[in-house]
Amino acid sequence: MKVTEGISRIIKGKRYEQYLFVQFLIWVSLPLLIMTAITYYIYNHSEDVKSRFMLDAYAEQMQDTCGNYFTDIKEYYLDIINGDIYQELLNRQSLPWSSLEELVDLQKQLAGGRIDNNVKSYCFINARYDWVLCNYGMYSMPRLKNAKEVQQLIKMVEEDSNDILWIDNSEVPSHYEKGVIGYGFADFSGELMILKSENFLGELEGILIVQMQLDDIENSISMYSNLGYDTMIVCGEEVIVGRESDYARKIQEAEGSIAENIMKKDARYDVKFIHDEANGLDYVIAYDMHVNRDKAMVLVWSAVLFILAYVFLLTVLKKVTNKVSEPFWKLKEHNEEQQEKIKEFFVINLLKGIWEKGRINQYLEKYEWKTCEGYRLMMLKLENKSIELERILNGMTKEMKESCFILPVKYRNYLAVIVGADDEMQVEYKTAVLFRDFAKYTRETFRNNIIAGISGYFTSLETCSLAVSQCMEAMMARAGKVQEESVLAVYDDLALKSRNKESVSQGMESELYEAISEKNREKSLALLHQILQNTKVSELWGIDRTVYVHQLVMGILMILQKEDIPLSDIFPETKMDILDMKDYIFDNDKLEQYICHEILTPVIEVLEQNQGSKDMEIVKKAARLIRENRGDITLTECAEYLGCHPSHLSRVIKKEKGVGFQDMINEEKIERAKHLLEATTISVAEIAELVGYNNTQNFIRFFKNQIGITPAKYRKERGNE
Repeated sequence: MKVTEGISRIIKGKRYEQYLFVQFLIWVSLPLLIMTAITYYIYNHSEDVKSRFMLDAYAEQMQDTCGNYFTDIKEYYLDIINGDIYQELLNRQSLPWSSLEELVDLQKQLAGGRIDNNVKSYCFINARYDWVLCNYGMYSMPRLKNAKEVQQLIKMVEEDSNDILWIDNSEVPSHYEKGVIGYGFADFSGELMILKSENFLGELEGILIVQMQLDDIENSISMYSNLGYDTMIVCGEEVIVGRESDYARKIQEAEGSIAENIMKKDARYDVKFIHDEANGLDYVIAYDMHVNRDKAMVLVWSAVLFILAYVFLLTVLKKVTNKVSEPFWKLKEHNEEQQEKIKEFFVINLLKGIWEKGRINQYLEKYEWKTCEGYRLMMLKLENKSIELERILNGMTKEMKESCFILPVKYRNYLAVIVGADDEMQVEYKTAVLFRDFAKYTRETFRNNIIAGISGYFTSLETCSLAVSQCMEAMMARAGKVQEESVLAVYDDLALKSRNKESVSQGMESELYEAISEKNREKSLALLHQILQNTKVSELWGIDRTVYVHQLVMGILMILQKEDIPLSDIFPETKMDILDMKDYIFDNDKLEQYICHEILTPVIEVLEQNQGSKDMEIVKKAARLIRENRGDITLTECAEYLGCHPSHLSRVIKKEKGVGFQDMINEEKIERAKHLLEATTISVAEIAELVGYNNTQNFIRFFKNQIGITPAKYRKERGNE
């Protein structure tokens, strides 16, 4: 009421200019304040979402970095503790002067060895026999100047149930003086790792204290501090790294234990807490949400100052308003763009098939996207590839965007759109309408037709990657065909047509497998080419084509199994995904090139190498059989024993040794006859019978043909008459 009366007085008192000034100021200030409040909220919300997203990512990175660091140190010293020299020190009743050489080796290991950059010093306490070994010498307990500190430490370790303790004694003064430690002291300052050794009764025998050099780990996590995140590494009630951060001081000063304070709900800090069970440590990373509020308040104060400035700068109101308003709108647009990018990131990963069901539901709930009973995927491209897909995305009407589930994205040089509805008929109808709108829009705007592939009907978003394959195959089936208007290739029609086809190979797979087994590379490549061409001619697509190619490749790999050759000889664990890549190649020529280079050629090469080693093994076994039977064995008997065909055995011996099977028999008989002639006095007739000759004259003739002289003359020349 008072405001109305004041305005009336202004008008009646001919102060209408002031009234206009107030009115103008109100109409300018009010929208500005509203815009500031909206911008404040949008900025806060987007920054909070971004901070939480980054907090999760940084927490995982911190867990990996710190976990590996402390695990490396812990496992290194656990190996030492379990060593024989360390166990011997536990049983030493006095200072181990007598085993100085072994002690020096142990000291080098205790000093850090391969991890010496992470270790400052060490101290071994024999708790049973009261003596100490550290970097600077060995002392009995009575000679230690800080024996009381040592006893307190031993008591603390005994009372703790953990085998490994992490303690921050950085506030404890060191006994160093000008870089040199005082004689007779054991130094327990700094960040410590304590490992204790107990006997089977649970009695403390020894303590190994390692003073760690944490510069590397502090430098690693300092990057998070630079980004505005407070980081800590906690062991029980000890903050061993990051105790100077604002969040660390807050939880240390608060009532209750550190763990309880971390787990409490804090309106100011967003905290990620990760427990490292293996090392007994907790990794904490926190973000002060008030930082976002403070940043946003800059906008508020800017608006207030701006309104005050309006009193003096009314004459330039329009220019100043336009100039100042521009950053705010840009900020809003920036936040919206960021949200769009996050959504686009979600859809692209959905199409890649890397999201699990829980993660998908998390995004759907976060952006309040309503799920549907079923979906189809449509992927399209323009005939004229020079036209950028972004122009189509930017030119989509509101109705077209509303027909899409989530939003359309650019994926693999295609425009990918997921269409959802509550039943299959609605999905099919919405997809057809959307295709019609796209075709009309591109024809009118770019004077160009589109090629679209439609996947089969699916009910789970987890199977989007399969839908991508179906779209690609549907479009591949129409590739190369002349078109005068936009083309819609539906996977369902392609799959039905494919299932009605007869066999594409016409028995050529067996010829291919036989050619590979025979290591005939040229014939194998020709057959593979013909088989893959038949799949194209027969219009085999979709799941049928994928299954057929998979069976073809499995048949090739079965050849290795028959030869007892492990797949790891060709495909190490790091390359096993080579076998899966074939399912994502839809071009026949590229698929043929891929199978030839990555599968068929390596298989033939391994078979060739394996054949050489197997043939030599057969020859060795045949030679051993001939020796064991003293040459009295036939080719058929030898082949039967070795499990192969006589002609194959004869061919292998000829290939590897350059002689025939009978030549090997003759050689064995000659060597045995020569030995008997040299080492015994039995008659030539008896020797002939021993080497398998019933007729002595036949033996003499055989011996002379092989050696050049008769058996009797051979014996005489060797001086064994």
